[in-house]
Amino acid sequence: MKKMFVGLVIVLWVAASFLPILSAAEENLDYTYGVVVSISQKSIQISEYDLEKGGKVNIDYKIDPAVELMNISSLQEISAGDNVAIEYSTNGEEKIAKSIEADKKFPGNR
Repeated sequence: MKKMFVGLVIVLWVAASFLPILSAAEENLDYTYGVVVSISQKSIQISEYDLEKGGKVNIDYKIDPAVELMNISSLQEISAGDNVAIEYSTNGEEKIAKSIEADKKFPGNR
């Protein structure tokens, strides 16, 4: 009986350790790209093309504290006019940037 209890505890412990991984994998992320209008430590605004409006619009994204940065090592390396790609989640009306990739080779509207 004691071995069965220990085995059950181990199985539950292993299963519980996968819950954060599974919940992160289930998060639906959307993708966009555009030219940076403004950026701070907490938010980024980009000019992106809106198919429904048939033109460019400025969209604000809150920056997740655990944002993944690609091609850069800090947010300070991004400035207005840079091209960026953003992977984001939506919480109500709020868009939260989960990853930001900067394309320093091809500046946007500089």
